[in-house]
Amino acid sequence: MSLIKTDKLDKVLVYAHEKDAFENTKTLSFLSNSKTIKFIDLSDTKCKGKVMLGGYHGITLTKCFADEDPRSKEIAKYLEEIF
Repeated sequence: MSLIKTDKLDKVLVYAHEKDAFENTKTLSFLSNSKTIKFIDLSDTKCKGKVMLGGYHGITLTKCFADEDPRSKEIAKYLEEIF
């Protein structure tokens, strides 16, 4: 947390899930206060993590997330904004 200069970040998209074994909604909560960071809590998604993708850490990489979770569209919106 001390290494990330949140005031220097520009347009960042952060997905978090409370069951993520590496980073979760609590450990990343300090990012939710920034005006340039869009923090998206996926804890209520109906999609499940896949072991081969790092469990809940890689949930945004699953077909279920891409096809069924409306928050997957945030990635396209984000890319349109920065390019």
